Amino acid sequence: MPIALSATAVSRGIAIGKARVQQRGQLDIVEYMLPEAYLDQEVARLHRALETARQRSRR
Repeated sequence: MPIALSATAVSRGIAIGKARVQQRGQLDIVEYMLPEAYLDQEVARLHRALETARQRSRR
């Protein structure tokens, strides 16, 4: 199903390719205490998330 997007044109014509959607605004950040026993797992999870974000941004 096609999706129609509305935006301000910066040049005449059409564009064909992958679209990236950027959202601006305030982020909802939840803070909570993590038991020390889970610290190593959470750091590893953060590193995996960062690597995934790097790979996706290179596409």
